Amino acid sequence: MSITIRFVGGPADGRSYVIPDTEPPLLYQIPMLPPLAEYLAAPLDEPAPIAKADYEPLLDNGWPSRADDGAYLYRHRPGRVTPEDRRSLGMPAVRHGMPSGSGPPSWMPRGGRSARSVRTSLPPARPA
Repeated sequence: MSITIRFVGGPADGRSYVIPDTEPPLLYQIPMLPPLAEYLAAPLDEPAPIAKADYEPLLDNGWPSRADDGAYLYRHRPGRVTPEDRRSLGMPAVRHGMPSGSGPPSWMPRGGRSARSVRTSLPPARPA
């Protein structure tokens, strides 16, 4: 059995893939080729890391969202902002996941997330 996943946004926008699985994955990574000029200018003796685009399930009220044809929808998850990028954009430094000088948001209970609020897997697909 296989399922179809369709990507929304990012470099693979609109592409669909059939994967040999019965459940949608929690994260899907697509290797991205560098621009041709950059590829040709790179030295041959130094292997370059392969850039990847991350896609995560698009959820609708906690359930995997599906297109009219039954394909599971996955949205592009942009990469993290590096400390160098933050400095160049004039953003504050981040320590322990939060901008320096700020506390947790007012809606977050003291002590961070409770164990029961963290989802570790997707719920089963809704019956059609």
